[in-house]
Amino acid sequence: MKFTSRWFLLPIACVSVLTATAVHADPPQQTPLAAAIQVSGAAGGSQASSCGYLPESPTQTLHVTEAFASLNIQLQGEGDVTLYIEGPNDFSECLTMDRFSDGQIQAPGVLNQGTYHIYVGSPSEAQPGYTLSISQ
Repeated sequence: MKFTSRWFLLPIACVSVLTATAVHADPPQQTPLAAAIQVSGAAGGSQASSCGYLPESPTQTLHVTEAFASLNIQLQGEGDVTLYIEGPNDFSECLTMDRFSDGQIQAPGVLNQGTYHIYVGSPSEAQPGYTLSISQ
């Protein structure tokens, strides 16, 4: 993920919390998907970026093994949330909610072969609840 941090020194307590959070990341999934993926949690994190506040580690990592995979990524938020997808060949996409989205973000499309990191963020430091669904 490409963004800059304004933190120069982190207290030891923060470092241990960030390390513990990274350990709880969901395991990578591989296509073709045997079943739809569904992940819930609190959006956002400590890393300020152009796509809002993002967590230290990806919410979900997806390995696309086919030449092309048709996927539907849907994010339902209990408040404003953002969806940041980072992939091979400098691919990155930031999707945000608007007043017409009815509390959800949809990202249907075809992904090329490679590894994709999906982050659920928040435009503010608030951490609203979310449900992320990925189906093929």
